[in-house]
Amino acid sequence: MESKAIITALEREAIEKKCGRLTPEKNDQFRSDLDTLFSEEKYLQACLKTGLKNIKPKIELITSGKIKLSPRERSELRALSKELLNLEKKLIPNASIKIKSKEREWDFFKAGVKDKIQQELSDLENTKNNYLKLRNAAEHKAKNLKINDVLLLFVVEKTKAPNLLLNLNSDHLSQLRLENPDIKLGVITSLSIRNLMNDFSSYFKKIAWNAIRSFEDYDDSKIEATTLASIAEELNVPFDRFMIISDSLEILSMSTSLGLRSSFWGDTNQINRGSWFNDPDKIAIWVRDPSKLRLPLELAVENKQFSSGEQKLVPFKHGNIIILGRYFKKWSEEHLQIEGSLSRCLLRAKGYGYPPELIEGLAEILQKFSKGTWITAVPDKEGKFSRMTKLLSALKKNTALAHLNFSDSFLTIKGNFKLTELNKTEREKKINEAMHGKNTDLSNCEVVVIDDICTTGSTLTRAYECLKYQGATNVHCVALAHTI
Repeated sequence: MESKAIITALEREAIEKKCGRLTPEKNDQFRSDLDTLFSEEKYLQACLKTGLKNIKPKIELITSGKIKLSPRERSELRALSKELLNLEKKLIPNASIKIKSKEREWDFFKAGVKDKIQQELSDLENTKNNYLKLRNAAEHKAKNLKINDVLLLFVVEKTKAPNLLLNLNSDHLSQLRLENPDIKLGVITSLSIRNLMNDFSSYFKKIAWNAIRSFEDYDDSKIEATTLASIAEELNVPFDRFMIISDSLEILSMSTSLGLRSSFWGDTNQINRGSWFNDPDKIAIWVRDPSKLRLPLELAVENKQFSSGEQKLVPFKHGNIIILGRYFKKWSEEHLQIEGSLSRCLLRAKGYGYPPELIEGLAEILQKFSKGTWITAVPDKEGKFSRMTKLLSALKKNTALAHLNFSDSFLTIKGNFKLTELNKTEREKKINEAMHGKNTDLSNCEVVVIDDICTTGSTLTRAYECLKYQGATNVHCVALAHTI
């Protein structure tokens, strides 16, 4: 793909400045010099005219013999005549020569600047063409994408200290491609192709790229949905195989609106929601996780829409707990990185409730249960925000779950206490004292009980036992996340 504008307006302006273009100041200086020379010539001509006017009558009188001059007067007259002759034959012509010389100097300067600018522009265009050839050669190394390949697209908006590029290195990218042959690479940057290929040349000498683009390749020099669409069409890659890492929140927002899997390269001071990271070692993990490393609700929260993923089963006293995500503790490094998206979401829910994408993701999983199954949840502690009750209410409104029953009145919990600092035995004792069934008849019923965070399984164990005591035939325990 050739660049639409090999030489940008900014580069042309820089070259003209470097070559000493005819600035308004230089233009004014030339005009001032010429005005001075014209004034001098005019003054000399005026002196000649005045002198001739004064001497001509005297010469006529002397010639006619009407007057006689003394030797001194004759000497003065000869000196005046000589001065006028000098004005006419030498000084005035010299002034004219200076004017013509200054005008030629002006013309030569303008022509010289123009030639120098043209040469610089020609050299720059040749340089850019060479870098475009390098870009095309780097792209040529990449094989066509296969059916299961993923196009990992780095979109770099920053021109000064572009950390997304600076944090990577050619060895890291080579290792990424070697270990993950189905991950193909692409980059779109606000840097010109020349600067990109020059400043980060090691990235393109050995590594195969499927797409290398600059913002200047596109109208208005900015990235829009049509830009990504053109790349998808050019490479014959469907949108669902695009994955974007960008240092621009605007690009992140646009990618999310298009349903693309995207992540922000930065830190939590810059982004409130969504996935982000700034560790190159986690790029492959992030790309891989839809099928291996991410659980369903993690994907739902990260992508703002439900994505299929494998559920995890954690054994407990009465069978297995269905785990839909991972919870990383607040002080862990993962909590603040991309892996902690669900963890941060669950903490926010304690005061603000669960976001729509988590509810939708959970609904996708629950709809697989058979008709008539009861859905309940571990009750909220006394005096706390009723997030679990609101979760059940939101699920009940979901039309995809119309075949299920919902209730928050099967279990009750007394007191307001924390389990985080207790060991497993202490947790079991505390939760057994606080949680009880409401003596509802659940004979021949199938029940699903939901908890937000499962650490030791003590809460769901107690909930299971209470529901079974009330007659439930089958009890399925589901945790939104399991503490890592």
